[in-house]
Amino acid sequence: MKNKVRDLWALFQKFFFCFPALQQLALMRLIVSASLLGIYIWRQFVVGFYFSNETGLVLEEQAKTLLPELYQPAFYWFFWPDSWNPWMHGLLLLLLCGLVLGLGGRLWTLLTWILSLAFIQRNYFVIYGADLIGTAWLFYLSWTRHNVYFSVLNIINPERVKKNYLDIFSSAGARIIQIQLCIIYGFTGLHKLKGLSWWDGSALWHVLGNRQYAVMDLSWVAQWPLLMGVATFTSLFFEIYFPILVWNQRVNRYLLTFGVLFHVGIALTMGIWSFGAIMVSAYLLFLKESTLIKLKHFFIKQPLVMSLEHKV
Repeated sequence: MKNKVRDLWALFQKFFFCFPALQQLALMRLIVSASLLGIYIWRQFVVGFYFSNETGLVLEEQAKTLLPELYQPAFYWFFWPDSWNPWMHGLLLLLLCGLVLGLGGRLWTLLTWILSLAFIQRNYFVIYGADLIGTAWLFYLSWTRHNVYFSVLNIINPERVKKNYLDIFSSAGARIIQIQLCIIYGFTGLHKLKGLSWWDGSALWHVLGNRQYAVMDLSWVAQWPLLMGVATFTSLFFEIYFPILVWNQRVNRYLLTFGVLFHVGIALTMGIWSFGAIMVSAYLLFLKESTLIKLKHFFIKQPLVMSLEHKV
């Protein structure tokens, strides 16, 4: 019995604290911060409309009552006066720019998370999935050494990359992101089972046929009810079984490929590119560093080699 407990404890430690994912974390940080930066740059021009007590959509004292009591946070990070909104939002943009460039580490990321969460709490009406998931990723990334790779600091000091030691917090943060992604997909898929349209296969048609959601006229898909039914049930299968299948090395590459296509399809039909990019960024943690190197070699070096061979 003691040996079994010891073996389980060793497996637990290996899983959470020995996960080499610094390159994956760096690339994920780049995608997440760039996506959030795009969202907040646009909002910088309408800060008063979104977050002002004088001209905004929601007063500060009303912001805390917008959510049901069960979902209200225990305390709020929105602590500054209303007149500071443009400056604090500008500071958030600067912090996100620093993350894109790889300038900041753990404390930098934690401060970015606090400001991002504060603006979310200030007006829940203007946020969507990209805000919520992106802010969650920022929190977990603040545990990690995500700026070892893909950082402008490496241009100034190339020796930084050689100090790419893995610490237990980086490993644990990467694993928590993986687990959180599984929870998001599993909960979303199971929650959809409450809707009758997901049982009769018409759910996607209700989305694609509604011009409030679709970015173009997709009413022609009504002529393909079988296709809509298959796509609906395939989406359900993907989300519900993602937490199980993604850990299987034999099928996870196909599952992740489908997930990328899944989010690209959502982006093309509904125009929410930032959400898709932020979700797919976590897929990188399910790829080995050797796989990333192969992909980098394929997309960057292979054309150069082919062109040289052609010249010869």
